[in-house]
Amino acid sequence: MIYLIFFLACLVQGLGGFGAGLFAVPLLSMSFEPKFIVPPFALVVLLLNFFILSGVRNNVEWKKVIYIISGSFLGLPCGVFLLKNINQDVIRFFVSFATFVLGIFFLSGFKLEIRDTKLTLLIAGIFSGILSGSAAMVGPPLIF
Repeated sequence: MIYLIFFLACLVQGLGGFGAGLFAVPLLSMSFEPKFIVPPFALVVLLLNFFILSGVRNNVEWKKVIYIISGSFLGLPCGVFLLKNINQDVIRFFVSFATFVLGIFFLSGFKLEIRDTKLTLLIAGIFSGILSGSAAMVGPPLIF
């Protein structure tokens, strides 16, 4: 079952460019503590993203990506700290709640208009790093 979830999550990531964590982490968290799921899953998604990036590298706005990655490096240690030190049931609740709320936003067509400034890209990167380190959910801050 774990392999099927990983496969489907990678399929979602490959087709949509994001969403593997939104798909897999809530499902896997029902059976395993997040601290055992997030690190290997994040590694798999990182490798998958390198393959995806190799196909779209000419269409990437690298100046924007630098700010997002910089923010992610700032937020990632905070997310790992949360994953390691927060009660796993709290993380499970957060993952479930975040997935539910984001699903409602996406289904309702809610769009938050935010300009792509250096500061907003950096902030989105920080939140992405926090979510990546604690729940393997990189995409939502970047989508908004």
